[in-house]
Amino acid sequence: MEIQIRYIPETADKWEVVRAISSVVHHPSFTKAMEEGNIQLVKGKMPLECMNFDVELDMCENRGLRNKTTGTLLLPLWEIGNLFLEHATTDLPARVDGKKLKFYRRGRGMYKEKVKKLEVLEKTRFMDPATQEKRESTSFQLRDGFTTVRALHLGFVFKEKGTKIFSSEFKLQMYGQLWIDYEKKLFRILVRVPPPLPSASCVLNIPLSSESLG
Repeated sequence: MEIQIRYIPETADKWEVVRAISSVVHHPSFTKAMEEGNIQLVKGKMPLECMNFDVELDMCENRGLRNKTTGTLLLPLWEIGNLFLEHATTDLPARVDGKKLKFYRRGRGMYKEKVKKLEVLEKTRFMDPATQEKRESTSFQLRDGFTTVRALHLGFVFKEKGTKIFSSEFKLQMYGQLWIDYEKKLFRILVRVPPPLPSASCVLNIPLSSESLG
């Protein structure tokens, strides 16, 4: 179900709203109410206390990080949405900075993208907002920054007596720029051919392991 959120403090960020809503949908009494209503996620394979949801804030384009005091909540099932609207307006109000959020039902019609997102929400577990916030912050910081590259070596890594050694098979000696795409776990290297050669560029995508990202 798609639910509109109103009266969000304009200086609040997404994760503050996520925590407020989590205090409702992951509360033991809410989980008990879902059990009594025979509500199941992915045919009972997903524990109700791990139910996922998605929050999007309507942001002010010309006012920095301030929101428009409104947003959207996506819950995986229509039945869960009805239960949430009942509990969030009575015994389990969601609050941000002491201010009570208001929730309003939206129509059943949704774009295909949101329908697909709902299907994903039903199959994925809720992740600690602190972990998500840290990941988003890291991704944002890496997305707009780059490191100057003076030379690019292509080769392979092998072990010799327990020590990893890099064998450089090809060296490209020219200036470039290195970005890290944190979400896709890729190095993006943009190498530009300097004058007087014709203007050209080459982008290399180098996959990273999850261990490399820490």
